[in-house]
Formats: sequence, structure tokens, C-alpha cells
Amino acid sequence: MGGHRFLPLEEARAEKRAMDQLALDEGWEASWWSPDWHPFASDFAGQLLVVDAPTGRVLEFLHDDEARPEIAPDLDRLIERIWTALHAGTHVYDPQFGIGTPDEIAAYHAARASYAHRAPKGSARPNLALVLMLIPTFGVLALGMALDLGPGPTSIAAGGVALILTGVFWRIGWIEF
Repeated sequence: MGGHRFLPLEEARAEKRAMDQLALDEGWEASWWSPDWHPFASDFAGQLLVVDAPTGRVLEFLHDDEARPEIAPDLDRLIERIWTALHAGTHVYDPQFGIGTPDEIAAYHAARASYAHRAPKGSARPNLALVLMLIPTFGVLALGMALDLGPGPTSIAAGGVALILTGVFWRIGWIEF
């Protein structure tokens, strides 16, 4: 499942409500997000596995790409593939990564370990980084509302500021993922 982890039922329902509301608020076309899609797994970086209710197909929602690759023709086949891969030993379960190949999981843990030294646990830096991200982000939101730019452009601008600052603070080691 490439790093996707199954969502508990309440989280899946909350994800569906959030995505449906976001699609409505932002005016997304049905090709970007369909109200017929029901998320059940996430990689916690914006990608979701969803079931398309009318067809039963399992699709991957890519948060930054309009492509919606079919993962399996239905849930039965997806579960069969997962079971077969786990039984054959080609895939394993990792509580942090989800289900993947041993190489995928090793690469994931190696990447996490290489960043672990950047922000020591208990460090005040992540709190400082959060404050330094929130101030300009809320400033952009306030400016957008004052200029009556509307929620779409204002949210995009504020999100962009937060994303840029997240990248900067990650790069200098103040936060880790």
C-alpha cells in the first residue's frame, strides 16, 4: 500500500467530511474530488486511498495531481493483493510506515533517522518555529480578509506562506517530520 495506513472509522468519516467541504468551498470539479469517494487509508501527506461508491474501484487521491490511478478494481482484490504480498513475504507491516516492501520501509526509517538529529526531542525550537510560522500566516489571512480577497485566494496565500516557512524550518533543522 506504499506507506498508506488504514484509517480508523471515525478518522475516515472525518476525512470524508473535510474533503467534501473543501471541495465545496473551493469549487473543485468532480474530476478532482467526487462526493462518491470514501477515504479509508492515508499516507498522512495528502494522498488518500478511496473507494468510488458507484463502481467499487479503489483509487488513489493525489493531493497535487489530477491523476487518480486505480489501485484495484474493488476492495476484495485489494485485500487479496495485500494478503498475498504479506503471506509471500514480499511486503511487511510497519506501524509507522504501513504496508510496504522491506526496502521501502528501510528507506523510510533511514530517512527519518537522518533527520532525527536536527531537532532534539524536548527542544524549544519546534515551538518557536510554530510561532514564527503562525504570525505571518495569520497576518496574510488578516490582510486577505481586510482587502476582501475572498477565502480561496487568501487561504492559498496563507498556505503558501506556511509551506515556505515549514520548508525553511525543516531545512535548518528546527522541525522534523
